[in-house]
Amino acid sequence: MGSTLVGRDGELARVEAWLAERFRGAGAPVLLVAGEAGVGKTALLRAADTGSAAVLRASAEPFRALPFGLLGQVVTLALPTDADAVRAHLLADAAVRPVVVVLDDLHWSDDATLDLLVPLAQRLATDPVAILCAYRSDDLPRSHRLRAIRATLRQQRHCVELPLGPLPAAGVAQLIEQVTAIAPDPALVEAVLARTEGVPFFVEELAAARVAASRGGVGEHELPLPETVRDAVLLRAAGLAARARATLDVAAVIGLRFTVPDVVAVGGEQWPDELDDSGLIVSVAGDQRRFRHALAHEAVYAEVPWSRRRALHRSVAERATDPGVAANHWLAASDGERARSALLAAAANHELVHAYRDAARFLTTALEHWPATAGEPERLSIVDRLARCCELCGDSTRAVRSLRELVAAPDTIGPEAARRRAGAYRRLAVQHELLGHWPSALTAREAAAAAYAEFGQVGEAATERLALAAHLRSAASFRAALEVLDDAQADASAARRTDLICRVDGLRGNVLSRMGRAEQGLPVVRQALDRALQHGLSAASAEIYQRLADSLEHAGDYRGASRAYDRAFEFCAQHGHDATGQLCLACATVILFHSGRWERAVALAADVLADEATGPHARAVTTGVRGLVHAMRGEAAHARSALLESRGIATRIDLVAMEILSSWGMALVDEWSGRPERAAETYRHVVRRCEQTEERHYCVPVLQFAAARFAIDGASTDLGATTALLADAAARTGSPEARAGFAYAAGESALVVAGPGEAEAVGQLSRAAELLVGLDLPIVEVLVHHRLGVALSGSDDGRASLRTAYTTAQRLRARALLDRMRADLDDAPGRVDAGLTERELQIMSLVGEGLTSRAVAARLYLSVRTVEMHVRNAVAKLGCRTRAEAIRQLAEAGALTGQTVHRRP
Repeated sequence: MGSTLVGRDGELARVEAWLAERFRGAGAPVLLVAGEAGVGKTALLRAADTGSAAVLRASAEPFRALPFGLLGQVVTLALPTDADAVRAHLLADAAVRPVVVVLDDLHWSDDATLDLLVPLAQRLATDPVAILCAYRSDDLPRSHRLRAIRATLRQQRHCVELPLGPLPAAGVAQLIEQVTAIAPDPALVEAVLARTEGVPFFVEELAAARVAASRGGVGEHELPLPETVRDAVLLRAAGLAARARATLDVAAVIGLRFTVPDVVAVGGEQWPDELDDSGLIVSVAGDQRRFRHALAHEAVYAEVPWSRRRALHRSVAERATDPGVAANHWLAASDGERARSALLAAAANHELVHAYRDAARFLTTALEHWPATAGEPERLSIVDRLARCCELCGDSTRAVRSLRELVAAPDTIGPEAARRRAGAYRRLAVQHELLGHWPSALTAREAAAAAYAEFGQVGEAATERLALAAHLRSAASFRAALEVLDDAQADASAARRTDLICRVDGLRGNVLSRMGRAEQGLPVVRQALDRALQHGLSAASAEIYQRLADSLEHAGDYRGASRAYDRAFEFCAQHGHDATGQLCLACATVILFHSGRWERAVALAADVLADEATGPHARAVTTGVRGLVHAMRGEAAHARSALLESRGIATRIDLVAMEILSSWGMALVDEWSGRPERAAETYRHVVRRCEQTEERHYCVPVLQFAAARFAIDGASTDLGATTALLADAAARTGSPEARAGFAYAAGESALVVAGPGEAEAVGQLSRAAELLVGLDLPIVEVLVHHRLGVALSGSDDGRASLRTAYTTAQRLRARALLDRMRADLDDAPGRVDAGLTERELQIMSLVGEGLTSRAVAARLYLSVRTVEMHVRNAVAKLGCRTRAEAIRQLAEAGALTGQTVHRRP
């Protein structure tokens, strides 16, 4: 595109290859070019061949702080705040030809433009639009917003990164020759390379200084090489006339980019034409000019005497129309009062267009320059504005700092001050929750409730206590939740808020059910739901519907819970409570998983995750269930990513149930992948979490698998702790599932002590199997029958138990469970069959040899239709979708021709 590029053939080829991909709507939508100042990033972007594409260029500048200022240079929208609107604007051109958006000097960008990059990249992923960005890698502090944006783009695989390094010696020689029109001798190249370290801008300046010196009669060998870029730039500027140099100082104070009229207005002198030929200034369009490079601008600006610099900044600030620009100049002029006023005005402009992160930066700077003599109420109002901007842009850490300052401010008299303090505590609690700082969040909730109650807002106090109790329920701190609900009940009654009274009762009944007191809890939940429905309280009713389904689940009525979740979702859909509806569907996936309906669970989880209304609780549940299904089926890679996401969310929001269930999945993956020691450590973590909390429902199957692991490892201490927890679950809940879990753990303990055949082990495991009858919990049934088969080793009953476990695992297509049994099946006298009849197994063996249905029919003197019927039956019994999958399972089980098979008559 015009300029000659030296020594960058490889990098240029990468950029052009990426552009070609993007023009097809393929590849990552963003290319990030990074390198130190002066290394040639802008030159590379300009040299790339964009063909017939429409090229939209924008360049950020220091101290230019218009809302969406960088993106606004290429998108002619009044407010480019929405990624969909920006995409539509870009695609208007892309319908005719590809579009290239070049965003240069991204390190100086406004934060609003940076924040828009991620959603814009997501929406442009398959469009013929390329976003080319360049930034200084040596000018990016750890707190810079670009670091977070870059990390997100990497994670989503929406960016390609191209680091740009210095030029090698050959490139330096080429560049010197390009500037001087003379081939340099090796000694000069070596000297320039040593001084510049191959940075192209520095090389160009040294070469230009050499040309200027030679014109002045200085010999090549007498030419001193400047030590720094700044020295090289100043060497070029030294030849300017005094008036031109003074005008250059004015331009440097105005900024990297400026207009001739602005320079004339501030400096009072006509524009010297020689500046346009100095090699320091570039004409942009009309009266617009800019320094050839930011490094040239920085070098000239640094040489302006301090007193003159301050006076010039004051003059520029007085003429500035944009308060953000004016604020920076007032700060440089050391006029704190006028700077503060401009900063607040600039913040207000950014708040109006929802550029809250940039507004927060202006407000922070204003507070940093707040005089000690100014009024405290006014300062606190700015702190409040800062907190709100941080809340709205998702900067919870800075929001917490500001809100802490608000709640720690000296007490003021009056109900309005008390209301503000209570609101600040509420907001502080929310930010702590977003950060996952739950002890601090709960403390803030308690303080908010007390503050609201203090000035008579008991309804708001009840709301805070409800939120506090709901979290304690999720964190499995049930007794603490009941105590908080007692206070919430009193506040809700005093406020005469029927909606809050219903919500308190619904949560109370649910907590009681989770504690194993469903006979008390279920009537309370049902009464609360009836009352909410009678009063037409749809939001409260939706919430309590979910509480009822959860209570039925904890009571062991899984079919009733499934129906309740369905009704709850339908109610939420009818009344527009989408987030609660998605939570109901998410909770239903857990029941589907435990009952072995995995295809339905995965499909429902996908629906929930695709909905924008899905909150973190529903996301943690559905990703966890999806990961568990993958883990059970031995799909380690898919399982691990989903389980890590689920466990991460669950840990952050303190959702103990999913923390335990996702940990179970991780342990299964480790066991299946041949890392039993890691699985054991994960199970120990589960045991510790259960000991720290009152969770005694979701943990039951997990603890049973933990008991199996510890028994195999001979870890008697861990097995004892696990058995104690299952005994506690059985005592607290009395549910058949929990009692079966305790019996199972007791059987494992007996197996460790006495080995197979021991009466106590057989009795306990048999008891566990009996308790599971009719509960529709096939995963646990597989585990119990497998271990019972081991305990009855060598007997017909043992083989029957192993056969039950094996066929159930096959129906589930649970490869991880099948592999757990493999060694025990191999050791058993005779092979365990696959649950097929002799004829079905005979036909599947022939199919496995590659025979067609017609060939099998001819060999066995059967009709083709009969052969097809037997194949369909066998595939269905094995829980497979295709005959190839069924053959593979039978081969893995050793049940095909040539294997000793224990057939069913």
